[in-house]
Amino acid sequence: MLISYKLLQTFFTKPLPKVEEVADVLTFHAFEIEGTEQKGDDMVIDVKVLPNRTHDCLSHRGIAREISAILELPLAKEKEVRLKKAGAPSLSVEVKDKHCNRYAGLVIEGVRVGPSPEWLSSALLSLGQRSINNIVDSTNYVMFMLGQPLHAFDYAKVEGAKIVVRAGKKEEKLTTLDGKEVALDNVMVIADEKTPLAVAGIKGGTKAEVSEGTTTIILESANFDPSAIRRTAQGIGIKTDASKRFESGLTPHLAEEALR
Repeated sequence: MLISYKLLQTFFTKPLPKVEEVADVLTFHAFEIEGTEQKGDDMVIDVKVLPNRTHDCLSHRGIAREISAILELPLAKEKEVRLKKAGAPSLSVEVKDKHCNRYAGLVIEGVRVGPSPEWLSSALLSLGQRSINNIVDSTNYVMFMLGQPLHAFDYAKVEGAKIVVRAGKKEEKLTTLDGKEVALDNVMVIADEKTPLAVAGIKGGTKAEVSEGTTTIILESANFDPSAIRRTAQGIGIKTDASKRFESGLTPHLAEEALR
């Protein structure tokens, strides 16, 4: 897993040791380091996170906590964010699949889709991610920082203003955002009242894709059974950063925090 030294520093009020020292500390006390590399004005540390630690350390905050414990360096106090109810459009959620442990959805109005600010696109680039737009980049940023995958749907394209987590039907198919057609028989999906919108925990579909014309989004933050995600990812031949994290067994409590 690639860790940005600049993003890592945001979890601390005091300066971190030099990147080489951070790498050494992790090597001797926590994880094997596969290398460090200069990326623009940032340094990136390639950390090999073992399977028994993926549930809490596939994120910058997870690595920051390890460093904090090893060096006895206090973590910065995280800013509390309160969600405001401002009469946004309604959204109902129905969970029909037992492999979904939690589903949290947030409707956000007044969205303007466009390029990300330079700091965000640069941060993602250092982690090997190309910038797409400010909405998608923001969801990826939260995932890399906290470890919780998020997904955004265009509210106007979600029929019935309803999200249903269910098993895919025998005849159903979905075209993913990268253009792959997936058969959905017995695959857990995120759907609206009529058709699937995404392969749950793995990949979004094109139907409710966020585009330049999007003005209202549904922001999804969910928690899924690790074994179910692993089976589905292997079955459809799609592995993503999101599926890797869900397979590790995330705590359901992280879902709401990531939304905030």
